[in-house]
Amino acid sequence: MIDASRARAQLGHASHASQSTVAPGRRAQTEPLAALVAVATICLALGLYAGSLAGTLPGDTERTTAEPVLESAWADVGTDSNYDPQAAPDPLESIPDDRLPRESTVTISVLMIDDGEPTLLAQATYVRGEHDPDAPTIEPVADASVFADTASRPIAVREFSGKISSATLHVGVHE
Repeated sequence: MIDASRARAQLGHASHASQSTVAPGRRAQTEPLAALVAVATICLALGLYAGSLAGTLPGDTERTTAEPVLESAWADVGTDSNYDPQAAPDPLESIPDDRLPRESTVTISVLMIDDGEPTLLAQATYVRGEHDPDAPTIEPVADASVFADTASRPIAVREFSGKISSATLHVGVHE
């Protein structure tokens, strides 16, 4: 029995020794520097997340007016991805008005490189969404300053002989 009481005494003494000598009122507190670092890390993470979402939200984007018009024109002008200037009616002149900006004048041109120089193959101008057959011809390369916004992309052109050549579909938006 003496051994059991001695073991209990030693066990009790060991449990007192393992207890911390922390002053009352200081339990579960964090150092101020560690708390500041944690708050700064969370704020930085939230800022980076919000910045990455800014490009996906509607509103202010880097996309211009000419780019969506160019995509629509390319889809409408290119039959089987080829522009055929001999087609009747000319695909440049039959772009639906719902695909054009109502507040601007848009000039859509097809340019081919001939002897190293850009040559205007065809052009159509739309004023407030309506085709204007009497609009003056604008050379997209030489008169680029008249446009507020421009965009272009390659397009295949079916020549009169049936040969397929490379050209550039150019969209210029006037304000």
